[in-house]
Amino acid sequence: MTLAILALRLLSELHREVSRPLHVAYVDVKSAFDSVDRKALWKALRGTGMPQTLLKLIEDLHTGTTSRVRLDGMTSDGFYISSGVRQGCILAPALFCRAMDWIMERTARKAGVQAGDKLYTNLDYADDVVLMAEQTETLRSGLVEFHQTAAANLGLHLV
Repeated sequence: MTLAILALRLLSELHREVSRPLHVAYVDVKSAFDSVDRKALWKALRGTGMPQTLLKLIEDLHTGTTSRVRLDGMTSDGFYISSGVRQGCILAPALFCRAMDWIMERTARKAGVQAGDKLYTNLDYADDVVLMAEQTETLRSGLVEFHQTAAANLGLHLV
């Protein structure tokens, strides 16, 4: 996260020095780790070229998962969980980050800022995302695309 903050600071200083506008939108995904659509996540992972055997093992790890609620010493009946990544699982952050990368690959076409010969479209850290653009309308278009891609394809909702 510290690296992302530094990168954003350097980009903003660079834009100020050359008198170019920089518009930034901070996006937070609501209950991100709990609400990601698993079927869409498997599709995104498949698109990365992940070996089928590994993908099948990850899918099996998430299939048929149940949970219970404990309150004041009482425990509820078990109920099935069909979305999200497993809480506490060492794979959860990597799986969710891949889902976010999939969204950003589709959103990156709508927003970004040029610094030298590089185009910077976003900074993301888990479920926190910063979109950048030099024009307000470009940023607005990127936000719409981000929202539509995230909500429509992965079941995520923005705060």
